[in-house]
Amino acid sequence: MCIEKQETWAFAGKNYPTELDAVKAALTEIGTRFVKEFHSQPFQGMLTLGADISYLRGRYIDLTAPDEAAGEAPSQNATGEPKERTS
Repeated sequence: MCIEKQETWAFAGKNYPTELDAVKAALTEIGTRFVKEFHSQPFQGMLTLGADISYLRGRYIDLTAPDEAAGEAPSQNATGEPKERTS
């Protein structure tokens, strides 16, 4: 019998093998809450849940960005702002 120490990520009392899995679970829960509680008041929902959504979205982007070591640079425009035109 071998006992190994393993790192896990927890959210809402559940353990996940990777941080990405935990972030996906948190985003799913917040999305479900948004639809249930704020379907008739989306503006209020964005104000109430916006900070959590912004943080988790940022982590999701960081965790799913292409690996720079593979020669691919992450998107420079992850803020949702329009790209600048160069003529």
